[in-house]
Amino acid sequence: MNRYIQQLIEDFAKVEANPIPDPNYETLPYDEFEKEMMKLEEGKQVSGNNLLNVSYEELPPPEKLTDEQTKLLLDAILKALTAKGVCICFPGNNAPVKLKYYAIKNLFKEGFQVLPGWVQDFCSGYCPGCDFAYYCNIWQDLWTKEEFEKERKNTKF
Repeated sequence: MNRYIQQLIEDFAKVEANPIPDPNYETLPYDEFEKEMMKLEEGKQVSGNNLLNVSYEELPPPEKLTDEQTKLLLDAILKALTAKGVCICFPGNNAPVKLKYYAIKNLFKEGFQVLPGWVQDFCSGYCPGCDFAYYCNIWQDLWTKEEFEKERKNTKF
């Protein structure tokens, strides 16, 4: 498995070494700028395979990885995503690396939103249904512990 992980990391490093240029919208005439913004807003999500040359199926399941392998792979994925204009921010603090990897791996299946300035933060606004809820304190501003736990039990993951 170590060799396979290393190969994936090398594949992500190739992607990272070929970043997309930052768009220079300031130099466009307004009508061209407007067209570019419309294209971005209407843009479809891009699969992990199309964006990073690695598919969902190629990524090992989190349970097959050690914490160290997960950390190395996640770091490589995040660097490659940044190079392609995808900004990732995980909610809360100290979430386990495997939970972060699991969330990113799912985006390989669902697709990535590639918009300059767009940040994928994994926050739907519904705390009881969030995988990161216990690493983020936002729910405490909205729910009592009892209400939160009751709602969380009623939420299917």
